[in-house]
Amino acid sequence: MSPDSEEGYPGNLDCYVTYQLTPDNKLNITYFATTDKPTIVNMTNHSYFNLNGHVGGVAICLG
Repeated sequence: MSPDSEEGYPGNLDCYVTYQLTPDNKLNITYFATTDKPTIVNMTNHSYFNLNGHVGGVAICLG
């Protein structure tokens, strides 16, 4: 919940995100938002995953 006028943006904003791992090992990220006034919404993620294990040293950025 982001209240009306937070950081100068109009409207109360409710946001939800769903993370889903599919049977074929794909990650689906679904965003949903509602507001009571016209406003700007730009949702994304900045997740980092190290797919090489603890000592691999390389991370992958999604976002």
